[in-house]
Amino acid sequence: MIARTSERSGTRADLIDAGLDLFGQDGFAAVSIRALADRAGANLAAIQYHFGGKDALYRAVIDHLIEIFPPRLDFAELLFTEQAHQLRGKAVAQAALLKTMASTLLRAFLGDSQMRRIVPFFLREMIHPSPHFDHFYAALPGRLHSLLTRFVALVLDTTADDERAILQAHALIGQIVVFQIGRPVLLRRAGWDEYTPARVEQIIDVLVPSLQRTLGLPVTEVTK
Repeated sequence: MIARTSERSGTRADLIDAGLDLFGQDGFAAVSIRALADRAGANLAAIQYHFGGKDALYRAVIDHLIEIFPPRLDFAELLFTEQAHQLRGKAVAQAALLKTMASTLLRAFLGDSQMRRIVPFFLREMIHPSPHFDHFYAALPGRLHSLLTRFVALVLDTTADDERAILQAHALIGQIVVFQIGRPVLLRRAGWDEYTPARVEQIIDVLVPSLQRTLGLPVTEVTK
């Protein structure tokens, strides 16, 4: 599970919480130091004291997210690294590995309520990159994109710098993230009140075969 930032104690943690919410909601430029301090229940001087300014607080929010996510990426990367040399030309095994990696990422991405706080910050950083985008990209979206590109390159029997592999990996990511970005739409359309664990598994049952078909792989049964 993703640790709630509110579980950490102290003004510094409260300011990071406030930054995650307000920067994600309004963007860096629109958020005032006073608004950050008010949301955190801190005085105005606290931001300067703990971070040196608003820009450094923004960077600290990114660093906090970088602390949260690597375990999920580490697991997916380990699966790929351990099995990649055995998978070339073996479509059934490739499909099985895609199922495992995608299911793992989907359960983390959709099954934790904290993602609803985190996703707006992610989206704003990707749509309107800040001066810290390179740091953010290398640690999070770039790392995930690289992993999926290497997997796609294996399936297509090409290299990870092949634009076909890069574009196909981007398409796979799009199919995954739409279930978080478009969450309110799906909840309304399906008549759901929330993504329960059972509904996340239902999404996985539909999405994983779609990902496999996208790459021309055989469809494997999703193991609960």
